[in-house]
Amino acid sequence: MNRLLTTRQISERCSVSLGTVKKWVREGRLPVIRLGPTGPGRRPPVRVREEALEAFLRDHECPPVDDEVRRILG
Repeated sequence: MNRLLTTRQISERCSVSLGTVKKWVREGRLPVIRLGPTGPGRRPPVRVREEALEAFLRDHECPPVDDEVRRILG
């Protein structure tokens, strides 16, 4: 089963700010799963499939930055 990651987990794994990850999501560069309906002025929480993060890192030639990402990318 593919693991779902929060934007915070991605920012920590990739050593980038939470704002950077949210920008990738907003720009459609990192595909997300939206959890639940949106409310007035609110966006639902999002999750990113681990395999989508792997593909994103490969496609953008981002070097692995920690042991977990190195393990994922093999």
